[in-house]
Amino acid sequence: MRWTFHYLPIKIRAPLAAALLLILVGAIASQHVLSRLSKTQDQNLQSVATVFLTGLSATLEPSVLNEDIWTTFAILEQFKGDGAAIPVNNLVVVDASGIVLAAGDPEKYSNGSALPDTIQSAGDVNKVSLVLTGESLWVRRDINYQGQPIGSVYAEFDVTRYLSERSSAIWSLFIGNALATLLLSIAGFFLIRRMLRYVSTISDYMKGDNGHPEPIPEALFPSDRNEFRELFARYNQLVSAEEQRRQAMTRLSEQARLVSLGRLSSTLAHEINNPLGGLLNAVDTAKRYQDSPEALGKSLELIERGLRTIADVARGTLDFYRTDRRAVALSTSDFEDIALLLEPELRKKSQKLVRHIGATDPVLADFSNGLVRQIVLNLLLNASAATPENGTLHLNVTEDPSGCLIIRIADEGPGLPADSRDILLSETPLNPGAGLGLRLVRDLVGELQGEIDILTHENGGTEIVIRLQPDSEHGYAA
Repeated sequence: MRWTFHYLPIKIRAPLAAALLLILVGAIASQHVLSRLSKTQDQNLQSVATVFLTGLSATLEPSVLNEDIWTTFAILEQFKGDGAAIPVNNLVVVDASGIVLAAGDPEKYSNGSALPDTIQSAGDVNKVSLVLTGESLWVRRDINYQGQPIGSVYAEFDVTRYLSERSSAIWSLFIGNALATLLLSIAGFFLIRRMLRYVSTISDYMKGDNGHPEPIPEALFPSDRNEFRELFARYNQLVSAEEQRRQAMTRLSEQARLVSLGRLSSTLAHEINNPLGGLLNAVDTAKRYQDSPEALGKSLELIERGLRTIADVARGTLDFYRTDRRAVALSTSDFEDIALLLEPELRKKSQKLVRHIGATDPVLADFSNGLVRQIVLNLLLNASAATPENGTLHLNVTEDPSGCLIIRIADEGPGLPADSRDILLSETPLNPGAGLGLRLVRDLVGELQGEIDILTHENGGTEIVIRLQPDSEHGYAA
């Protein structure tokens, strides 16, 4: 019940809680009224019984003292039919030892006999109570002479009228209270639900159809100017600001990709220019030695190698900047392309990249090659920038039993600065032109429902660990 109630919508949960509270208040009020009624009846019965038995005991005192049975019996008969405020079913007088002296019903309680235990246990007139009693109630009053007990008088009162009054009061209270509580609960339910309809509207539009908050149409705004109308307007302003922020982050991501591409463009131009020089030399040799099959063959081999080198560089660059980034499945060859793109940057600082690709192609096929390539290349470029000359970068790609992809990139730099760490792990605002690559990594990892962890080694260097969840339902092309 607790789990079910907790997960009910607030537009149902709050009115239902109010209705249940009203029912609880009604039950407590009913119990209080019944308690007061019972106490009032007990006090009334005690008062009437006290008056009756006090007068009777005073009248019986001489005859009980003298053990005059007939006079005692006559008095009992007189009081029994005297029209007491409470009907009296029976009267019994006993002496100090508890032996019956006289009774209103001699056949049932004969002279000289002992009273049954049920009657002897009757309560004193000052402790009369209708709780747990039947249609009749035995009450005792001691008869004293000069402060000494000389006997007792027992009276059996007919309390059906009290019980009937109590039963009628209980039913009237139950029906009336139930109807009033039900009406108030229903009214409270719909009143609170009406008050919360605007909260439900905000909640529905915050979820949106695609998981992103959506603006509330003007037609759904409250007609009167109140707090909710102002709240709707402020909510729409927040949604608009969030949409602008997302668009700005998208533009920043594109800029980051361009920045990364720009860093590679100069070295890639050099990589393409080198084989082009060789190609031109081979063409010149072929023209000069047209009649030499051996020279022509060597020239053609040189031209083929140069063209393959240019094709590899061009393919790696195009794959990195393809627009359909999520369309193609990741494979081990993508990490070879990344190494090819990174090679000119590493050569400038005499660095080397140590790769260990432990993940298999069937596991890699559940991930987008475009997104993962950008994540890895950006982190490797940052690792290269942080690592001194002749240093070593490490790329380790493995899988865990659940099919998650674990990417580890380690450098030999002085450690990741605090501002860069914040950019990679939080929504820290970017300074103009700074941290675009790291923010792009964070956004892409978030797009892939992944996690980022940063480790600092004792002997220096930083290791960034990316954990990506598989996306087997997407259906990437091989």
